[in-house]
Amino acid sequence: MSRALAAVGTQQRCVPVGGRRWLARLAAGVALGAALGACSTTGSLPAGRSAIGSDPVPPPQISVGDRWVYQGLDGEGGDPVSLERVVTRVRGDQVHLRQRGLDSRGRPEAGERMRSMSRTTLALDVPNKVSGQMRYADFPLALGKSWEYGYQLSGRADSVTTYRVSARVDGLERIRVPAGVFDALRIEHQGNWDNPVLVNGAVSSLGGKISATFWYAPAVNGWARIDLTLYRPDGSVETRLQQELVSYQPGRR
Repeated sequence: MSRALAAVGTQQRCVPVGGRRWLARLAAGVALGAALGACSTTGSLPAGRSAIGSDPVPPPQISVGDRWVYQGLDGEGGDPVSLERVVTRVRGDQVHLRQRGLDSRGRPEAGERMRSMSRTTLALDVPNKVSGQMRYADFPLALGKSWEYGYQLSGRADSVTTYRVSARVDGLERIRVPAGVFDALRIEHQGNWDNPVLVNGAVSSLGGKISATFWYAPAVNGWARIDLTLYRPDGSVETRLQQELVSYQPGRR
């Protein structure tokens, strides 16, 4: 699950069978945008002031040309990152996007990647997914709605790490990010991972927790903010990723 973890005891050699790069791929798949900083604040939304009504929130109306720009910190190395995603095609539930990095001046960097995303889960494709489905959202959304999901990712040496997560639409907030102030549904995800390891040549397992919060803003048809933390087996933080929306431009409708 993570890079080489400490040996189990002084006489045992513990070698994780999986890799740790899942979080960087996961972070790319969970959000449409990011920018860290003290300017990001959230607060409880006063009653009667929400742009989100009492009816369930439907899936986002995504169209060709929609563009999101994000900034943040790499969850693995902690390096600043900036990227844009532009919708190139929409077919039913599937949204196809062009993704590319941006430099410090907002100019496109060399190279781009084509991605696909589900409108009803807001999960981007993950190349190393073996089975299951990442369900970061489960439209229609409503306060108190909950669901569970599980998936498996391949790692080094053809290993497979299993993830089991419970999600709940936990609140309604007005959230401030660099792109502006938005009414958002706060979705809490709590789960665990289980990774096979070799201990003195025998297969055992290591496990830890996953905690994530997603803020879905209907006004931008995507996430306004994401906070995701991966924990080691001993409960300490392995890595943390935070993302916020910098800008959103709708395409043709």
